[in-house]
Amino acid sequence: MNAEENKSNHCEKLLAAVEKILISDGFHNLTIRKVCAEAGLSPGTFYRCYTGKTELLGAKLDNDNHILAKELENQIQDMNSLKRVFRFAGFYAEMNLRANPDFLLAMFSPGEKWHRKKQPLANLLEEIFENGQKIGEINGLMNAEKLAELFIDMLRGCVHSWCVQRRSFDLTTRIEKMTRVFMHSFILNV
Repeated sequence: MNAEENKSNHCEKLLAAVEKILISDGFHNLTIRKVCAEAGLSPGTFYRCYTGKTELLGAKLDNDNHILAKELENQIQDMNSLKRVFRFAGFYAEMNLRANPDFLLAMFSPGEKWHRKKQPLANLLEEIFENGQKIGEINGLMNAEKLAELFIDMLRGCVHSWCVQRRSFDLTTRIEKMTRVFMHSFILNV
């Protein structure tokens, strides 16, 4: 195994370790020392892969986002545009219900840049809007990129409120209601 393959293997072990620790110990108990112990790697090896915990978590989110985008893409391929948008919203709710709320809040913190990057799920949503506009199922009053940006902002707002309010409401129901409002306000060809 060459040096690059070895580094890639170590980075994958660290990503698997962070997943296990987030599930077992929660976000606030996640430390680089614990991640290294779980992965069976030294802190020096950790720092050859990542500059710190924030970069590791960003890599985990990027990896998860790619996997989830492929999973969702397979689920929606035979649906019309409107059903795809609703399935996207439901999938987004399910994805966040499985996540640690403290971790979600940390990702929304002002200094965190990960959620500002355009992710594969956002790209998929933009494609849904663009294709829907091409076939006339979604109006073209706003370009697909802007629609996707606003829709993701709406979904993130629902998740943020759910976290801040300590999960005091049903996230799936809230996202479904907000999706209906969004659809009638911005998307439907009426």
